[in-house]
Amino acid sequence: PPPHVYFMFATTEIHKIPVTILSRCQQFELKKITAKELAAHFQKLADQEGVSIEPAALAIIVREAAGSIRDGLSLLDQMFSYGEKEVSEKDVVEVLGLISRDAVMRLARALLRGDRKEVFSAVDMVFAQGADSRRFMQDLLETFRSLLLCSIRGGSELVDLTSEELTELQAVAATTTTETLHLQLSLLMDAAEKMQYAPQPRLALEIALLKIIETGNITPLATLLGQMDSLLPQLQESAQHRTPPEPATAQTPAEKAVPAAPIIAEPPPALAPPAPTEKPAGEPQGKRTEPEKKTVETEETPDSPIAAEPTAATDNTLQRRWADFLQFLEKDTVWLAAAAANAEEQRFITEGITTTLHLHFAERKDMVLLAQPENLQQLTSLALDFFKKELTIELHHPDNTDEADENSPRMRRKTLARNPLVQMTEEIFRGSVSAVRLTNQRKPGE
Repeated sequence: PPPHVYFMFATTEIHKIPVTILSRCQQFELKKITAKELAAHFQKLADQEGVSIEPAALAIIVREAAGSIRDGLSLLDQMFSYGEKEVSEKDVVEVLGLISRDAVMRLARALLRGDRKEVFSAVDMVFAQGADSRRFMQDLLETFRSLLLCSIRGGSELVDLTSEELTELQAVAATTTTETLHLQLSLLMDAAEKMQYAPQPRLALEIALLKIIETGNITPLATLLGQMDSLLPQLQESAQHRTPPEPATAQTPAEKAVPAAPIIAEPPPALAPPAPTEKPAGEPQGKRTEPEKKTVETEETPDSPIAAEPTAATDNTLQRRWADFLQFLEKDTVWLAAAAANAEEQRFITEGITTTLHLHFAERKDMVLLAQPENLQQLTSLALDFFKKELTIELHHPDNTDEADENSPRMRRKTLARNPLVQMTEEIFRGSVSAVRLTNQRKPGE
């Protein structure tokens, strides 16, 4: 072509242009036209055509144009061909098949207020218009994004909307916090993804909206920590004034200061050898007389160290191997390992040469399977193979636990549940303890 001829190509789908043509062209990326410029241009065209268009209707056309004058002119031409000299928002929504801006803002306000009834009413109104659920979710996401930007200082400048819509969004954003808008926008994005594969998009949308409303009942972590900081000094002060009951076997400070002497250091007087008796005259000097057969009995008092020695003790060596035993059971019989793992406390008690494994269950139903004789026999046999020691297994549940025993699993669970710190945590988090599981930690001094 002659030097003074220039060819200009315009496209919105540059990826479809062949590479051989792109390599011979100089590309200019045209930016989108702002909403204010589009609104002014379309208003000028409407005035020239003698058509009166409402600001809300013009805002819808500008929003649907998405910065493109060509798309906006196509939409405006459809409204001019509608034959009316006055174009309202309702006309634009009906002709273009869009969702009313008022319906979207109504739902956004209801979500921020946590009004369930209003939320469902707004959703019902939108679907009654025959609107597409995915398009409705897209408009709702865009609205919450604009609200989030309006809640950030200086973020309103990034919202490409008309001045009327921007003023309305700023008024709504002022009624809530940036954190709330951020959280609800994140949940809406997750809901939009799930709606794509949901067999009932409306049901998925309603469930997601209810979930968003429930987030308003969540107390921020900073508030919880502040409440705990204010309550901890009161709890510590009440704990200092409370004198815990002394156990029956507790020693006085004087007794703790003086270490107890070993039993073998000085035998008690009752165990001392008898004094030598005078030999009869007729007995040879080198021959030792047989003492009279008498049984020497020592009187064991509660304070005697021999009487206080326990006859049964916990075998901590076997106790620490309980987790390995469960893995051993799982390799042999999976269901048996699962049944044994239901025991919330396991204690190996050795008394003399006899070792007994006590399994404590929170409820009777947890031990029904192991209570069957053949299953208990199988568990005992596998325990003998693993621990290489003769032992028996006993099963316990709350129904056969002595309530008067403070060391019983049931009483220990009740004590932990009534702990002031646990009750304070329940009050702060507005919850309750559903179950208390005891561990096999050793007590101090053992």
